Amino acid sequence: MKLSIRTPQVCMGAVFVLVLGAFAFVACNWLSYCPPTAAVKFAFSGEWFTERFSFGCAGCALDQPSIGKFFLWTSVMSYLACTMVLLLHAAVPADRRAARRGVYAGAILLLMLVLVEFLAPTFMLVQYVLSMGMTIRRFLGLCLCCGFWLLLPSTLIWIRKANPAVTKWGRSPIAWALACSLVAPAYYSSGMLRFDVWRHLSIWHGVFVLAWVVLLAPIPCFMWLRAWGNRASATHDMEKHQTKSPTVP
Repeated sequence: MKLSIRTPQVCMGAVFVLVLGAFAFVACNWLSYCPPTAAVKFAFSGEWFTERFSFGCAGCALDQPSIGKFFLWTSVMSYLACTMVLLLHAAVPADRRAARRGVYAGAILLLMLVLVEFLAPTFMLVQYVLSMGMTIRRFLGLCLCCGFWLLLPSTLIWIRKANPAVTKWGRSPIAWALACSLVAPAYYSSGMLRFDVWRHLSIWHGVFVLAWVVLLAPIPCFMWLRAWGNRASATHDMEKHQTKSPTVP
C-alpha cells in the first residue's frame, strides 16, 4: 500500500521534470531573443510613448519581431510556468512548511520572469494603439494583457494561502491563468485547422501536433494522478483505522 501512495507522487515528479525541460528549452531560446533587461528597458525608458510604432512589428509573423510573436512565446512560457507551479503546489503537502516555502519561492521566480517578459508585448501593443488607434483585435489584445497582469500576481497570492488537500482547482486563479496562456497559441493554430492545410502533410504538421501534445498532456496527467493519489490515501487511512480499531469478542 505504501507503494501505491508514493507512485502518484513519483509520476507527478516525472511529469514535472518533462515540463521543466520544455520550459528550459523555450525560455533559453526566447530569453536570448528578448532578454528581460531589454523588456524592462523598453517599458521604463518611455520609448513606447516617445517613439512611433515600427510597422515591421505589426501582425503575427514569426520571422519578424512582431507583436504576435512576442505574445505567442511569452504565453507558452506562462503556460509551462503555471503548469510547474500547479504540479509543485499539488505534490507538496501543507504540513511541510519548509518545502512549501521553497515552492512559493520557486513560484515567485517563475511567474515574475514571465511578467517581466510580458512587459515587451504589453507596451508594444500600447505603442501600436497610440500610433494607429484602436481596433477590435487590439482591444482584445489589451484585454489579454490585463488578464495576465491580474491572474499571475493573483496566483502568487493564492498559492501562498491555499491548502493543496482541499483546493478547488476550477475556481483557482492558476486555472484561469492556464486558460489565458492558451489564447495566443490557439490563435496561431487556427490557420492549421483548415482542411486544405492538411491535404499535403509535411514535417511542420508533426511539429504542430507534438507541440500541442507537450502543452496539453501534463494537465490531464495531473488530474488523473491527483485522483489516484486521493483514492490511495483514502484506502490507506481506512485500512489504518480498521487496524487500530478494537475487535469485538
